[in-house]
Amino acid sequence: MSMPPWKVGRFTRRATRRAILAGTSGALASASVLMSANPASAKIGDLYEDHEVSTILASSIDLPKAVSEDKLPTVDSMDFAKLSKDELNEVYPFEKIEQEIKAKDPNAKVADVTDMYLQFSKEQRRALIADNPNVGNFTGFSGVLSENQNPAISTDGYTGAADRKFTTNHSVTKTNTESETHTAGGKVTANVGFLGIGTSVEASYSYSTMSTDSTAMEMSSSDEKSQKIPEKTLGWIEGYKNGADYVGWVTYKYPSTSAYQVIPAKAFFKSDKSAYPVTWIQRGKALPIF
Repeated sequence: MSMPPWKVGRFTRRATRRAILAGTSGALASASVLMSANPASAKIGDLYEDHEVSTILASSIDLPKAVSEDKLPTVDSMDFAKLSKDELNEVYPFEKIEQEIKAKDPNAKVADVTDMYLQFSKEQRRALIADNPNVGNFTGFSGVLSENQNPAISTDGYTGAADRKFTTNHSVTKTNTESETHTAGGKVTANVGFLGIGTSVEASYSYSTMSTDSTAMEMSSSDEKSQKIPEKTLGWIEGYKNGADYVGWVTYKYPSTSAYQVIPAKAFFKSDKSAYPVTWIQRGKALPIF
């Protein structure tokens, strides 16, 4: 028996809708499989994603949460960028450094002139530390670890599938030996370039040693690295300083008195767990699947 024309049209439309829905469901299932095979939360080949960087660095440099150095860090390794009093007190309250000073000198009187020093430019603060005639009376630096770990140097990103070759190197110059008031330190210059292209990027920073028995710093190195970037992935390379900033206070004592002064500051200490000043991490990020 033949089907009436109006039923033929209804049957055809229903069959078409079912085919479209089935096709859409299959496409979504395929996309789901692809996404699970290339998740944004896992390592991509030999490339590491954002959340893995802190784990890598923590295991390689193993820094203490706080430092209390009897000797002042090298001036070059200190940053006197402005901090608000609330910001500084949130991470290292004035009352805490005052208690530390009084624990060593019960007669100590610590001047809370934080507001005045916070108005100084970082150049003025650096000059105060470097050129103050009372430099022999500095008692040290106390600070807490800054959690911010940004790369000191990075290449541009490149999409895969592709192979890239880099050359990385570092050199340590302007080394400072230990003195009566300052810890040892130096200046690191790091460079990463692209083999066969001739372009490169460079970064430098100064450091202080964490302790007197710190692992000796390797003065220079040069290495070639090959990076495989999988398909639908963005790849690049980053260099991280093997150490960290500590935010806190520089203290010094006025001659022949029990009067102490404190100055807000940030100091960079290299880790004594690694002989190399830079850790190179090959980075990657999964791109959307189209």
